[in-house]
Amino acid sequence: MKAKKTIKAKIVYLTNVKQRLLEEEYGNLQRFLRGEKVELYSANKQQAKRFYKKIKPNKKYPLSIRKDLLKIERRNTKIAEYWARIPVKVEEAVYG
Repeated sequence: MKAKKTIKAKIVYLTNVKQRLLEEEYGNLQRFLRGEKVELYSANKQQAKRFYKKIKPNKKYPLSIRKDLLKIERRNTKIAEYWARIPVKVEEAVYG
């Protein structure tokens, strides 16, 4: 039997740009799973192809992030003790 570890987390104090990018990645994942061609971070696309075999039309699926891409750091701040970096597809116009 293969062991799985699931981490549930809450996202707090996002900037407007980070919130928009994360919402866009989540929305693109939902559309990708239903067969649309969308811009999606390549590792998230690969993970979705492996992880989600049967897709129900009205169900929302979580963003599944490979453990080698998720970076969790412990920091001594007032906001949170642990910080995570979540990879998303970024358009050049956002930072360019």
